[in-house]
Amino acid sequence: MIRTLPNIRLKVALMKKGLSQRDLAFGTRIDEPRISKIIRGYEVPTWEMKKSIAKYLEMDEKELF
Repeated sequence: MIRTLPNIRLKVALMKKGLSQRDLAFGTRIDEPRISKIIRGYEVPTWEMKKSIAKYLEMDEKELF
């Protein structure tokens, strides 16, 4: 499995908002293992996932990805 760099910006955004990966998964309807893989750099999110995550966190996609 090819790994990219971990998504530190997404992890920090979750921490600042006091949210867990489970909260993000529930709010975006993206399963929790996939959220974990995105944060750890084992999966690149689709455009739709990026949009959904940014909307849920009330942030711009460019701030996160």
